[in-house]
Amino acid sequence: MAHWRMVGWLILVLVLARPGMLDGKDTEEYGLTCGEDGFMYTIPKSQIGDSFPKLMIMVKGSLHELTEDVSCGSNLTEHSDGSLTITVSYYGCYVSQMDDSFVMALTISYKDDYGAWKIPEEKELKCPIRPAMDAPSPSQCATIDKRERLLCGNASVSSNQCQSLGCCYDPSDRVNTCYYGNKVTAQCTNDGIFSVAISKYVTLPNVDLGAVKLTRAIDTNCGPTTTTDSFLLFQFPLSACGTTSKLVGSILFYENELMAKRAVQTWQGSSITRDSTFRLTIRCSLSSEMQIPLHIPVNVFTLAPPPGVTSQGPLSLELRIAKDVRYTQYYTDGEYPILKVLRDPVFVEVRLLQRVDPQLVLFLQQCWATPTVNPINPIQWPLLLNGCPFPGDNYATLISSIDQSASGIQFPSYYKRFIVDTFTFTDATSQPLQGNVYFHCSASVCAQSATQSCSTVCPTGFFVTLVVSGRSKKHVYQPNMNMVSSHGPIDFRVSPENLKMRESRASAVMTSVLWVGIVSALAVVCVAVAAMGIWRFSVKRKPNVTLVNM
Repeated sequence: MAHWRMVGWLILVLVLARPGMLDGKDTEEYGLTCGEDGFMYTIPKSQIGDSFPKLMIMVKGSLHELTEDVSCGSNLTEHSDGSLTITVSYYGCYVSQMDDSFVMALTISYKDDYGAWKIPEEKELKCPIRPAMDAPSPSQCATIDKRERLLCGNASVSSNQCQSLGCCYDPSDRVNTCYYGNKVTAQCTNDGIFSVAISKYVTLPNVDLGAVKLTRAIDTNCGPTTTTDSFLLFQFPLSACGTTSKLVGSILFYENELMAKRAVQTWQGSSITRDSTFRLTIRCSLSSEMQIPLHIPVNVFTLAPPPGVTSQGPLSLELRIAKDVRYTQYYTDGEYPILKVLRDPVFVEVRLLQRVDPQLVLFLQQCWATPTVNPINPIQWPLLLNGCPFPGDNYATLISSIDQSASGIQFPSYYKRFIVDTFTFTDATSQPLQGNVYFHCSASVCAQSATQSCSTVCPTGFFVTLVVSGRSKKHVYQPNMNMVSSHGPIDFRVSPENLKMRESRASAVMTSVLWVGIVSALAVVCVAVAAMGIWRFSVKRKPNVTLVNM
């Protein structure tokens, strides 16, 4: 039997702080710092002048205004000396990866002495992604309390040996002179042992170390060998604890996986969790050739960064009525009431305002109409149910798609459009109820990710079980909806001039019937369509709209 001499060394892929590059020039000239988590670019007061610069960012071929947005990982900080620091997360909305670097295309415009904007300056910021088995920074090591330190290697290792293991070195600590400091530290030793140290700070919120297990292990001896309040350490043979192996040429690959079980609480049919997702794959590569020591990598793979934490607002929404099917012009406040003839199309649009996160998707839950401004008026007619046209209408609402290339809309997912055929409410005797129609919608915002979709699937055909000859009373609103409406009443009654015109036409028709004997009828019913104004609200007033992760 051949005896394999197994030699393995760790290469752990982490982003480490070091000076960055900007258009291939010296970074100090431009004030660029490549931090552990993102770019930090500082503009001195001498460049800014007296006016705040215009900051634009290139994302997928189009320019977007760079603002302070927590959801996209961007922050703007003005300092007391007049300088400005732009901080952007490597894993936010604005950074891409190219070759071995994080890349961000930034455009900055300054004003001249006369207040005019100068020609924009284009800057390509680069920070390296480099595989390394580097020790934590001194500041990171200093934050670890002595009571929480976990011994790395053995007590007799030197400073250089400790740092080569990716650990912290403190000669003043006689118990744990060499200790773990990185969020994840993995080692594959030359005696065939996997060693993996995990910090509770590896996720946000902090991972529950007591829930971390080797997913493939059956043996009860495969738990952590050492734990503190902040770290735990797994050490196990390459041939144990469910580790799989695969021989490719002269290289033998070993692989295992750790995962934290999420605690789920259930109450009256509802379930919640407050735990983050943690899954870690470790792979060790060893030489199967005798007497050939190789420095072959141990790879550590973690899940992609989780989607942004979602919470309540503030969000701004707007419901408006377009003048035609192209949705290029909209009625203003001064143009209401809008007069429509029965069955004329009404082009409705709801949009999300003051957001720049491309992952957000506007979702219309329910849309309905009432004959008054009161959205919970008992006389209601449904337009959309769960984002889909109400099937019990013989003139079903039409969902209008958005052509991004034709419309020039930056974030099509922020818009929902639908078309309603004009109608009027009737009473029990089929008499029109003044002709006023008010639209209402309940809406939410979905944060989509690689594992979660925010799409709405509607049936291709509607099976109408309710025969309808005209709109009448239907109840749509339910108390638990996230509903938004206008803050005040809007009067959309027909003007006296139009009423006189109708009376004049009616008299002419009746005269013709009496003297000529021709039976004819002309009926034109004008309906005022009420758009619910601009939906501007904040959770400080009332939590009507909630940002949810669906």
